[in-house]
Amino acid sequence: VFAANLPMLFIGFVITGLAVGASVPAGWTYIAEFAPTKSRGRHIATTQLAWSFGPFIGFGLAAALTPLGLLGSRLIFAHLVIISLVTWYLRRDLNESEAWQEAKGGANARPPSTFESMKELFSRRVNVTALLFLASIYTFWNLAASQNGIFLPTILNSMGFNTLQSDLFSMLSWGFVIISTGIFMLVVDRVPYRLHFIFGAGLAIIAWVVLVFGPSTAAATAFGYAIIWGLSAGPSAQAFYSIWSPELFATPYRSGAQGIVFFVVRLASGLISLIFPIILAKQNGLLIDGLILIGFLVAALLIGGIWTPKTQGKSLEDIEIERYGERVTNVDVRS
Repeated sequence: VFAANLPMLFIGFVITGLAVGASVPAGWTYIAEFAPTKSRGRHIATTQLAWSFGPFIGFGLAAALTPLGLLGSRLIFAHLVIISLVTWYLRRDLNESEAWQEAKGGANARPPSTFESMKELFSRRVNVTALLFLASIYTFWNLAASQNGIFLPTILNSMGFNTLQSDLFSMLSWGFVIISTGIFMLVVDRVPYRLHFIFGAGLAIIAWVVLVFGPSTAAATAFGYAIIWGLSAGPSAQAFYSIWSPELFATPYRSGAQGIVFFVVRLASGLISLIFPIILAKQNGLLIDGLILIGFLVAALLIGGIWTPKTQGKSLEDIEIERYGERVTNVDVRS
């Protein structure tokens, strides 16, 4: 909010990133451990719905505050400070889940150190294969999603749209994300995971094909991309990652494993974000960027579609026994 130079802005983004990295995986885990088995997907999907409202409101504020210039940008960050304080206050009184208390050996038991947890996490093959699967689908999808979120305004500007129009297009896209996520919440526990995942991944590929190969000066190209991408984001790899990651790991490993994947995904997005603007500025840059991202999306579709977890409708306890052959506790981790 009060950044006066680039170092201050950079420090603020780093702190924000660390906070998000610590909060989001823990939130997904917490909801999954409290959710009823038959509606676990719907409960976890509420986080995706909340996530979708964030950019929708953000781009709406950006469009409304455009005349204020830099002050408008500071006001947008100021409202995020207020939301963060409210969230912090609400989370102060949350209790540990029964699953976590049982896994660590009782409410007053000492959880293992970070080193012990990480050592045990990577010592089990079932954990490593789950990490590779989840990191692959989420990273490949998020490479395209991050370019949509960060550079869609830049892409639209290169197609001739001004800043206000670009913000409104982004807001339109996130509006369809909200609609699609709402539908996802209603059907995720009833539609087979594999079909649902392939449907969402296929829509994402179609969206980028429209953007890359559609007429660059046609409004239909921008509208088509915004709408189709928005609809694909409901049953997206991120949505399924948020469901599958609590399911595929035993309680002692759950948050740590999600944190590792979240770190890998965001690191990859950050690195590619350093490269893609350079390519985009070149002749046929959108075509080159688009083809690379379409390739990533195809990879996510194939990996997720072929190796879809068979966890739908099962309790976390049953999945844990099926995958590990036993209920895993922190006593096992420390021994």
